[in-house]
Amino acid sequence: MAKTFSVVALVATALCLSSIIGSAYCHDGHLHLIGQVFCDPCRVSFETTASYPLAGAQVKLVCTNRTSGVVKETIQGTTDDKGAYQLTIDGDHADEICEVEAIKSPDPQCSSLVPEAIKNARISLARESGVAIPDRFANPLFYSPEKSLESCPKILLDMGILPPGTDDFYY
Repeated sequence: MAKTFSVVALVATALCLSSIIGSAYCHDGHLHLIGQVFCDPCRVSFETTASYPLAGAQVKLVCTNRTSGVVKETIQGTTDDKGAYQLTIDGDHADEICEVEAIKSPDPQCSSLVPEAIKNARISLARESGVAIPDRFANPLFYSPEKSLESCPKILLDMGILPPGTDDFYY
């Protein structure tokens, strides 16, 4: 009996770890969407040395059917003290377009969404995606102040990036 149990456990473990089988999930059946929300004082929509995480920012995941456009799932969450959020998703969303969006910033000095910037992060929440772990990672979301910091051109130059509006800038 103990020998049979050992063989069954070994086969189950092998199936879970096997990439040949495809995406055999060996977890609680949920997917976990993980992401972060930052304040972007340079208004460039990516993380710089001036960026900082926004604790208490609200985010919302919306999944809509690809063909009908009907909303199938909506989940809201709030970031922790490191600006990170984790949303637990049930079911398979292979036939849906899922996007997480910034809803509300807790920082009145950093609560604008840059008009030209991407305001959401599209994420695949399909179980049969070839990803063997249940964690899915969204691109970061950014809020900005109304005006960028005066030090931003130097910050961007230090990163090896020319600041906006400096097309004719030469070293």
